Amino acid sequence: MNKKEMIIKELEKKIRKAIMKLDGIPEYLIPKINVPNDYAYPYVEIENNGTIYIVVREKGVEYERVICLDVSDTILKLFEKITFELAVNEEKNNLKYSIENLKNKQKELMKLIILNDQ
Repeated sequence: MNKKEMIIKELEKKIRKAIMKLDGIPEYLIPKINVPNDYAYPYVEIENNGTIYIVVREKGVEYERVICLDVSDTILKLFEKITFELAVNEEKNNLKYSIENLKNKQKELMKLIILNDQ
């Protein structure tokens, strides 16, 4: 198994684990590996040399490409984006909507992923 395959296998495992902790994550937010989308949702791109990127593109235009240090860094950066989207989805129906509530909800979701990550 080469380096890229090992990284993919480890990332898939950690993504599944994080998704299970979030309970009820919509299918469109589940990140794919080396499967681009044009809907402004992040996906992971891994080069043959093992370099990992989180990419966000919409309608063929790449808006963001973030290099990651390792698998753990990838999970952290990836789920910061996903938990923000989840927090927005939950908070948008709240009559007392506020940025502070949004930040607090995102922190709660991130704690679920980070705790017991071994």
